[in-house]
Amino acid sequence: IVGLKPPLPLLTSQANNLHHNKHHIVATFVDENTPAKNVQSILARNGNEDDVGDVHVVVYEGRKFGRAQQFVSSVRRRLREQFFLEMAKEEMIRNMDDLSVGEQWKYYRKQKEIEADQLNRILIQVQSNHQLSNNFLGETDAKKSKQNRTRWSTKSNTSKGRKSNKIDTYIQTILQRVNGNQIGSYLVPIREISSRIGADQWYEKGVPVHLLDGCGDGKIHPHYNVYPPTRQEYLNLLCVPDDTNPLVQNNNSTVVMDVGCGTGILSAILLHRHKNASAILTDISPLAVDCASDNLTRLGLMDRVRGIHLTDQLLADAEADLIVCNPPWIPGKVANQSVECGNWLEKAIYDDVNSTMLFGFLRGVSRHMSINHSAKTGDRQSESWLIISDLAERLQLRSREELLQTIDDGGLEITEVRKAVPTVAQRKRVEHVKRRRKEVIFPKVEAARQAEVTYLFRLRRQR
Repeated sequence: IVGLKPPLPLLTSQANNLHHNKHHIVATFVDENTPAKNVQSILARNGNEDDVGDVHVVVYEGRKFGRAQQFVSSVRRRLREQFFLEMAKEEMIRNMDDLSVGEQWKYYRKQKEIEADQLNRILIQVQSNHQLSNNFLGETDAKKSKQNRTRWSTKSNTSKGRKSNKIDTYIQTILQRVNGNQIGSYLVPIREISSRIGADQWYEKGVPVHLLDGCGDGKIHPHYNVYPPTRQEYLNLLCVPDDTNPLVQNNNSTVVMDVGCGTGILSAILLHRHKNASAILTDISPLAVDCASDNLTRLGLMDRVRGIHLTDQLLADAEADLIVCNPPWIPGKVANQSVECGNWLEKAIYDDVNSTMLFGFLRGVSRHMSINHSAKTGDRQSESWLIISDLAERLQLRSREELLQTIDDGGLEITEVRKAVPTVAQRKRVEHVKRRRKEVIFPKVEAARQAEVTYLFRLRRQR
């Protein structure tokens, strides 16, 4: 890396993107006293005529990781301010309300893409033992850290001592788990460490799910880069009465297929509620496949799982009595399109602009629905349950008519539409987080999110 002596490898899920069609990576060293506007100016150099062929990164040499996070936040605020100034000049507007919801969404996504590109290029150095380097901590802080370890070593039985030891090794443990036996020092984006810390805390704590009460620990433990089930109002949509439920077949065994399983939460709930059912799960993300396997094992349901498959298509020869799918609900590209970059979290939210995953599922799912309807046995016809938000419709990215037409083109008919609205408590929690972060809000986009409704479409073959 140009500017680093000796050259250090860049270990990050964004590394492939940083090397994309560029000749050099040029590093500039900064600390917490460097003005955010200077850092933003450095990061914005990519693609300028004077810097063709170069990728500019910033290497932070501050004292504490908490200050490093604050530094990134200050640069983020500066990026947003600059973005809105440029947007106002481009659109010749004074008020955001002058734009339609579709136009506001376009600029919202553009802002997120710029943030993802530039903030992921603020790096820190890590030693070969996965500890943040002494240069990063600062000599004074390094001595204090050593003194603290010595001071609390005699009080290891106290809660304060255990907490100190945990904080001292927390980041090291996470980096070691991710990067393994890396030889030599390396660089990591500060945002990636922060996101992995958050993901690790979610994993350790778990997300309680009321429909899994009495099943293992009753929690889902999301892995890094797998969408966590923090919103759960739509889960009650799965509670279909037994007299019309395709998984209740006169005590016969049934099969459920979970397409795009994520954490495995839908399969876990259905297996817990229907003791005679078994499950087949698929997902495009290898991280989601591992996460679903881990959760179903924790909940004691893995013995009823026929397989968890890594695929972006419906299994060619698989049939099921019930096929459930909660696809990405917003048409559009992710902030980083390269699969190697591992941006699976956004891929769980954003389908491509043509809604390929959603429409492909609807056009092909009827071929995988078991033909089990019999007048003699009283078995019910197999179904497909599509769980999807209407946010794309409220953002004018896809119409309801287009969705219904695709359902009809797939040889399906709707037998019931169930809906779930976020609770008042959930909406207040979102508003509180936004106020705390003091985020600049796109008013019409936020209004669409506040009005969002999640639907379950019960589908079966056309008669």
